[in-house]
This record gives sequence, C-alpha cells and structure tokens, in this order.
Amino acid sequence: MSTGPFARSTDLKRLRDEGYTVEILGSYLVLRDVPYATPEGQVVYGVLAAPVTFAGGDVSGMNDHTVHFQGQTPSDASGKPLSHLINSLVQQEIYPGLTVNFYFSQKPRTGAYRDNYAKFTTYVRLLGVHASDIDTTATAKQYRPVVADDDPSPFLYRDSASSRAGVDSDNEVFRGHRVAIVGVGGTGSYILDLVAKTPVDEIHLFDADEFVNHNAFRAPGASPLEVLETRPKKVDYFAGEYSRMRTGIVPHPVHVTAETVGQLAGMTWVFLAADEPAAKREIIDYLEVHDIPFIDVGMGIEKHDAGLSGTLRVTTSLPGSRDNARTAIPSGHAAPGGEYASNIQIADLNLLNAGLAVVRWKRALRFYADHGREWNATYSLFTNSIVNEGPDAENEGSE
Repeated sequence: MSTGPFARSTDLKRLRDEGYTVEILGSYLVLRDVPYATPEGQVVYGVLAAPVTFAGGDVSGMNDHTVHFQGQTPSDASGKPLSHLINSLVQQEIYPGLTVNFYFSQKPRTGAYRDNYAKFTTYVRLLGVHASDIDTTATAKQYRPVVADDDPSPFLYRDSASSRAGVDSDNEVFRGHRVAIVGVGGTGSYILDLVAKTPVDEIHLFDADEFVNHNAFRAPGASPLEVLETRPKKVDYFAGEYSRMRTGIVPHPVHVTAETVGQLAGMTWVFLAADEPAAKREIIDYLEVHDIPFIDVGMGIEKHDAGLSGTLRVTTSLPGSRDNARTAIPSGHAAPGGEYASNIQIADLNLLNAGLAVVRWKRALRFYADHGREWNATYSLFTNSIVNEGPDAENEGSE
C-alpha cells in the first residue's frame, strides 16, 4: 500500500487508523474487506473504489458522492437487491487487476460528503448493516498490516487525469517502453511534451545543439531569458524541465550518426525528428536491422503571396512492414534556406506534426483504435486535409 498520502491526509489517516483496509491505486482510493449480503443470504466481502483529487502528492478531496463496487449484487438479509443504492451495473477495469461491477450513488442529505472518510464509511455502513443482520461479527475493520509499496509510476505526482477519464488500465500499454526522440527541435520538443505525459519507463533525448532564442519560439512552455543566456544543450534543458514532472528523462548531447547510432540499442520506439534527411539513412538501417519500430516526421513549408503553405508528414515503420515506409521518407540533403529553417513562427505546425506522430504511435500500441494502419500520412495546410497510405487507409474523395 502507498503510505505517503495517508500520513498527510487527516481523513485517509483516520480510515487506516480505525482498521479499514485502504490504499491508493493510481488516482483511486480503494477500500477492501467490505462486508455485504448476497441474494443467497451469504455474507461476503467486496471492494469500494472512487477517484480522488490530488494537490501534488497529497489527496485534496473527492470527485463527487459516487463510488464503484466490486462484488456480487448487494442485497438485504432477505436477498432483495439494494436498488436504492445501485445506480447502474458496469463491467470496467478501472485499474490493472481491479474490475468493478456496480456503480453506487447515494447523496447525503447535506448534498455533499464532508470528506473521503465520511463518504466511504457511509457506503460501508449502508452495505454492512445488512451483513450484520446475518452475521453479527462481520466488519470492515480488519486492521491488516500496512506494507510500504513503491509506486511503479514514473510520475513524481499522481496522474489524476487518467482516473478522471477512466483510462488507468489502458495506460498499461506504455509500461516497459524506452522511447528515443532523435532531434528535440520544434517538432521533437512537442513530441517530448506529449510522450512525457504517458507512463513509459524512459525517454531518451538525442541532440547536440544548444537551446537558443529561436528554439524558445517553437517549443512548449516559456523559457526564461536567463536560461537562454547560458546556452544550454537542448537535451539538458528539456531533461531539466520534464524531470520536474517525471523520472526517466535521459539526455544524450550528441547527433545520431553512423558513429553514434549504437546508442539507440535497447529502445522499443524511436521518433525521428531531425532536420537533416541524409543523416537518417544510417539510423533507419540500424533500426530496421534491430527490429525497432520508428516514426519519422517531416515538414515542407513554402512562402506564397497568399501566405505560408505546405505539408506535414508522419511515416511509420514497423517490423515486417518496412518497404513502403522507406520510400515515403525523403533522402538527400535538406534544401538550404528553406522556410522550415528560416521562419520560426510555426510552432503550431510543429505541435500539429508532433500530435499526429504521437497519435499514430498510440494507435500502433493499441491505446487508440487503429483501422487504417497507414504507413504514411500527409497533412496539407492549404486544403486542411490528410491523405493516408496504408493497407486499410481510407481517404475522402480518393478513388
């Protein structure tokens, strides 16, 4: 059980001190050993769970008056279901290994529970009173020993957004991954911003350049002037920023070339976001030989009388499906003086390119559903449309 929040929260500490079996899983407060009566007139034990709100590492409150319940149909001593308590039947894994079966809704007369202690003990009482009619010794106060348990999450504070959305269990697809981002310029830095908010084990950053003024205008956040004056390496700057939120950010202040590509060994996914196309060939050869999936991003922006226009590209290369992706990735050297290099006011396009790449990555991991399985997607700025190339790709208006 996680012990930290219980020592700092009066109502949680009171639950534990009074013998209730409580723990925090993800962003759920979970109370086990709850006695209740089944339709067959037996006393068994269930689980109550509800998301809680956090302020940093401390529990600061609750979402509402409802709770989830794991168990059979709760009933009174005669076997009649507690319909006044049951809002709906569900079958949802709210946290890995914890699947709930019912959703309870019992609002107090005052309109809101004072705290989590009042909320959970009310539900324990509403269930337990019927269990006591059958077995007077039935109690939720088991006084089980509290065992400290390290939280496997890489985050320094709890991801309450996932619990609010009900995707704690879905996040398991990110566990165990070591992700590399080659190039943390405009698009790469936004890829980092999005990937850092998933519970992957490690994120490795590769870039030898310094973080200077023009980088600040196409990167997430707002960089202080005093930081820019020190000219830190990009990877060190971003590692410092995101290490305030999570562990596992590893900076590599090098360009990935034929001589350094071996540093990608052991990665489970790679994002290629470097500006120089020619340098990618050695990287791609290495990733293919070592069966490492990767996503390559690119941007081609041109200046016209009507304004900037061009395309964004996201190319996905997976083991067993490499040839088509290879043909979609440009080869050769980037044209000097291109708008991508000279015009710094395109942070929105960097963000969009990164967002498309990260969504494609999450679809490949099956966090999001993936129907098209495209190996290449091209977004047109002028027409605001996406053309997909893949075995099941569908494009509006295509033949």
